[in-house]
Amino acid sequence: MDSRIQIPKRISTTRWSCRSDATKALFHGYSQIKSTLDSISNNLNELPKTRDEANGLYNKMCKLETGIYCAFWNEILDCFNATNKILQAPTLDLNNAVASVKSLKCFIDAQRDGFSIFEKKGKIISKSNEYNDNKKRSRKLNIRLNPLDYGKGSGSQLNHSEEFKVECFLPVIDQMSSVISQRLKFFEQLNNLSNEKLQESVKKLVAVYDDDLNELLWLK
Repeated sequence: MDSRIQIPKRISTTRWSCRSDATKALFHGYSQIKSTLDSISNNLNELPKTRDEANGLYNKMCKLETGIYCAFWNEILDCFNATNKILQAPTLDLNNAVASVKSLKCFIDAQRDGFSIFEKKGKIISKSNEYNDNKKRSRKLNIRLNPLDYGKGSGSQLNHSEEFKVECFLPVIDQMSSVISQRLKFFEQLNNLSNEKLQESVKKLVAVYDDDLNELLWLK
């Protein structure tokens, strides 16, 4: 494997930076990782279990769906990581916190229209142009999860690309957007508190987490 390629590491922490680094390493080293897994699976000197595991991972990485998700999460987690660094800055004020979370939500929502871009990237890195399920079928759209104007009606026939977008891609974005909206509401409520109310809330927080927070935090 090319030594210049980042090596994916097991995620043993909830820090966004670790998740972003792992996904970035996978995305940029996709071809080399696939090649290595293929070599391991065909190496008779390896244990059968090791060869089977390598072959299973190799087959998953050959799927277009895996390539799309890899490209998608590489972009998403990179943005999450950048926002998280801003929110953890010691000098951050609430106005900038609200602006940062709003920016993140706008970025996530904008990805609804970017499926074709991720699909194209997925085809390049997976070297596959076909979805795993090659059977076209007519399905009834879930109005709760999908845009009301999507398709031509409840009996619309979706091709493989549209089906993956509607069933897998859009629900992920909608769920993330919903969670971020809740976080944004929390920051906006904090931002609208008077100084007196804010100091009172901080005092209560320090009282609960007195081992972790400085007792003079409310003065800052």
